[in-house]
Amino acid sequence: MRSRILLGFIAIVSLSACQKPQPMAYDAEKSPVSAGSGVSFSSKLNQAKFKYKLPKGWQEVAPGPMRVASFKAPLSNGRTVEVAVTTLSGPAGGLLANVNRWRGQVGLGAIASDQLGTQIKLISDGPNRISFVEILNPTSQQMVLAGIIESESDTWFFKSMGPVADLKSIQTPLIELIKSVGLR
Repeated sequence: MRSRILLGFIAIVSLSACQKPQPMAYDAEKSPVSAGSGVSFSSKLNQAKFKYKLPKGWQEVAPGPMRVASFKAPLSNGRTVEVAVTTLSGPAGGLLANVNRWRGQVGLGAIASDQLGTQIKLISDGPNRISFVEILNPTSQQMVLAGIIESESDTWFFKSMGPVADLKSIQTPLIELIKSVGLR
């Protein structure tokens, strides 16, 4: 019995020693990340253009991957809510596709284009069109708040997701932040 176990062990070690090691990491030159169908992310260029007025008590934190900026908004219970700022070139898939993706993130089904008006509130129709989206799943009490700035060349997203009670408390300052944005 011992000899069979020993032979099995030797066979496993021998077979694993014959396999080529797989690379674990690569060094590669960074390029803009593709978001599909001709949309690309260009944070370095857009970070230089991005100017804003931070709401009282909010903190800028290190942005994650594909983000131009990230913020922490304080809540009355001592916790914080994260707000992510991303930018994509062009129309970024369009408002309907983005609203439906966010609806899916809180467990809601997609809507048709004729229902889009019930989800979007136009904040400004100046040189940079600004829209605001509030999506609520009443069953799970999860919510998405998102501001969308459509400039000539880019679409900017300001998004936060979480419990309704948390997000309702940051809705007004989030809209103020979005309205303060200057793209130069």
